[in-house]
Amino acid sequence: MDDQDDMVDANDPEQPQEPQGSGRKRQQDDDDTFVKPGTSRDSIKVQCTNKNALAARQNRERQKKHVEMIENKLHSYETQNKNFKTQVAQQKRFIEILNDQVAYLKWELYTKGPVRQMKEINENLIKIMMR
Repeated sequence: MDDQDDMVDANDPEQPQEPQGSGRKRQQDDDDTFVKPGTSRDSIKVQCTNKNALAARQNRERQKKHVEMIENKLHSYETQNKNFKTQVAQQKRFIEILNDQVAYLKWELYTKGPVRQMKEINENLIKIMMR
């Protein structure tokens, strides 16, 4: 027998080829899922068979819900803060009016006396309030 007959030619298509690679099993992706025949991945939510992938998906969903809840709270607090700022501005204006009234009444008491010309004082107070 010839030594050349025993040698295997790697380029010969008739020779059985051994698989190349590291010899390790392929690591499963997180997206290993079961899809029913005749359906597409885009049209249905597929059932996941990998426990780690399923746990990761559930964790992402929990995180997403948590972030949405925080964003909703933030929006609520921003709205509430805006309303409070409006109230503060209104109350500052009201305090200014009250301070003006107190100053006017003090001036009237010192210059005209408590009983005299109450009608005029009342009219002036109304004018101050209408500002």
